[in-house]
Amino acid sequence: MADYQIGDKEFAKYKAWLQKEDKAMGTRLKYQRDVRSLQKWLRGRAVNQELLNGWRAALLAEGYAARTVF
Repeated sequence: MADYQIGDKEFAKYKAWLQKEDKAMGTRLKYQRDVRSLQKWLRGRAVNQELLNGWRAALLAEGYAARTVF
């Protein structure tokens, strides 16, 4: 996986894609919250597999169920 930055521009594209895919409103809001949570956790760092694994571990440590943490 190449490093990828999640900025406001990318987030707006993601929101538009979710709408284009005709996702339910609740689903879109949940997915958007998840991406914002990841964005906040990254603190400006580019996304890579190591960081995604770290974010997943942090969510599990916070008590999220494994089946809900991709």
